[in-house]
Amino acid sequence: MHRGKIINFSSLFNRVLISNLISISITALILFAFRDLDYSRTIVLGTTIVATFLELVFGSIYIAYKKATVQDYEEYEKYRSYKKPSEYELVGGLNGMGITRK
Repeated sequence: MHRGKIINFSSLFNRVLISNLISISITALILFAFRDLDYSRTIVLGTTIVATFLELVFGSIYIAYKKATVQDYEEYEKYRSYKKPSEYELVGGLNGMGITRK
C-alpha cells in the first residue's frame, strides 16, 4: 500500500482484500506444490483471516482519523449565527416563553 493511494473506505477494502487474497493464493500454491503437509492449513488460513481483519480495522480507524474535520472556533459568533436553533429554543419560542438557554 503506497502512501496517498488509500483515500476512502472503498479503496482500503479493495487494496487490503485483493492483496491478502493474492498472498493466500500464492501460499496455497506453494503448500500444494511442495506437498508439505507438516504445516497446518487451518493455522495458515486463520492467520491470514486475522491479519486481514486487523488491517481493515486499523485502516478504518486511520481513515476516520484523517477524514475528521477540526472545528475552528476563532469565528464563534459567525458559527452561532449559522447554527440551527435547538429544540429547546424552538419550543420556547412557540410557547411564548422567550427563554433561551445559554
